[in-house]
Amino acid sequence: MTGPSLAEDSAHQLEQDTCPPESAAPSRWSSANREETKTAPPAHSIESANRDTDPSGAETFGGLGLAGIRAGTIDFRTLEDQVRVRETLTAAGYTDHNLYKLLGQTRPSIRTAADLSKFLTLTNGSTPLETLARLFLLNVATPILEAERAVGPHGLDAWVRTGAVTIEGNMLLPAVRILRYKGLFVAVETVAASRSRQADFVVGNTTSSEILTRHMIRHTKGRMLDLGTGCGIQSLLAAPFYERIHATDVNPRAVMFARFNAKLNGFTNISFDQGNLFEPVRGMSFDLIASNPPIVISPDNHYLYRDNGLPCDTFIQRIIRGAPEHLEEGGFCQLTCCWAHFGHQDDKERVSRWFDGTGCDVRVLRHLTQTPADYTRSCCGQGGEPARHADSYRRWLAYFEREKIEAISTGSIIMRRRDGKNHPVRISDGHLKPASGVGHDLLQEFEARDFLVQTREDATLLKAQLRLSPRVRVEQQCEPTGSGWRHARSRLTRIGGLSRSFKSDATILNLLRRCDGSRRLGDTLLELAKTLPGDSRSVPGKYVRAVRTLIENGMLLPGPPSLTSREDNRAISNPKTMLLMRGLPSCGKSHRARRLAG
Repeated sequence: MTGPSLAEDSAHQLEQDTCPPESAAPSRWSSANREETKTAPPAHSIESANRDTDPSGAETFGGLGLAGIRAGTIDFRTLEDQVRVRETLTAAGYTDHNLYKLLGQTRPSIRTAADLSKFLTLTNGSTPLETLARLFLLNVATPILEAERAVGPHGLDAWVRTGAVTIEGNMLLPAVRILRYKGLFVAVETVAASRSRQADFVVGNTTSSEILTRHMIRHTKGRMLDLGTGCGIQSLLAAPFYERIHATDVNPRAVMFARFNAKLNGFTNISFDQGNLFEPVRGMSFDLIASNPPIVISPDNHYLYRDNGLPCDTFIQRIIRGAPEHLEEGGFCQLTCCWAHFGHQDDKERVSRWFDGTGCDVRVLRHLTQTPADYTRSCCGQGGEPARHADSYRRWLAYFEREKIEAISTGSIIMRRRDGKNHPVRISDGHLKPASGVGHDLLQEFEARDFLVQTREDATLLKAQLRLSPRVRVEQQCEPTGSGWRHARSRLTRIGGLSRSFKSDATILNLLRRCDGSRRLGDTLLELAKTLPGDSRSVPGKYVRAVRTLIENGMLLPGPPSLTSREDNRAISNPKTMLLMRGLPSCGKSHRARRLAG
């Protein structure tokens, strides 16, 4: 006879630790005080009914055997309930920082009995934070008396009315999982629902959503469209920046979660509609359209958050063609995307043609390119469809072979509507590592393009004032000689966001050092010419092309330093950056290659 499993033991221990003493007064929600009583099955029997096995063979629990219900309708009936629910979370200290201190992470991954046991042990106290973490983060069934101690009887009333929790006997079962992300409360599907996903399952903050967040160009006014809002994360993050946000999704369940999250965080400038693509916003235009659509290229059409039902990358092309008529002049459309590589076509040339006639300047950032096998392995396991499942794996690979797809790239598309002709499409060759601050860099890049168009004549550019970006760094390598060190090569890099790196020579570095925004470029080049051999009059024309490249890549910025520029202010307080602006160190003064502000 075998003993109880680890999960059974954890569930039993939870029951023992959290049940009130017999002498405690009955709760207003207890079976003694309710006309109808539903008896909750023992935790271990629920667990036994929901046990399953993950692809690796490790024992897991569909719903973890303790709560595991799928939310029906969740919403706030009154403004008072919104305030009360939010206040109970805030008063308990349900913050990113406190959850991290408690659990070692803010979004615990619960896949096995060992995971469950670990997090139950870390939250086995009786503080409101520990109780709410068990209920809404671990999704563990909680005795009503214990929940009342954490949120108060009136607070519990509000939670029950929202539908975010349900009552079974003397136990409270969570219908949502509440995460913290960048200071927001984000309600998503329960752990149980994530283990047995249905077609309308609503995902939380995914990798592609995080990339879109990091790349977002923020405005301080105007209107935004969140196309395919999901749980509403992009709308919530953008709410402080926009006067009005319109969020849409084809999935009614996603609209429900997004609306709940907006109210949970107290935002009143977001409206929600259910519908496909741009149908709910016909005749409307926006300053920003943000979208993390179902972009996976596959033969499947089951999950609304992942599959779009159209062949190859047709769905992305449809968004690209429909977005411009909903953009204000100068407005941006930003979306995550996947595109296919075909052996007989250059992928950059193929993607570039998607934007013909859109009236938009375009930037395409490539994050990753994978073979069909690697892409299948990374995507096919989503939604409870394990990557190692032989039938699914073969079916996906057969689809790619049939469509003659040799590789798949994942990336981001940024479109800006602009009147006029000659709309450039710039597609990155390398793979961009997602980083913070990309949105600011993208905006600066589009502004640099505008500046280069305005100064297309060299004579006009030579009259401009340019300054060195405070995010430029120089790496110098030296090689040993008999008497010391000799400069071998230099590399010019712009750090952060959209990073850039080029080989450089001493002349370019001296040019950059002189660009402080106080003089015209022509005067700066003439001054530089005096330090060079040969005819000084030929120097301006010779280096103008290099200057245009430096402007395009964000290393030189138009105009004098601005007292309100966050970058310039940061540079003024950064002595390492100022080293470059004052002068370059000599290799002979160091016993190793010098690196400025590295």
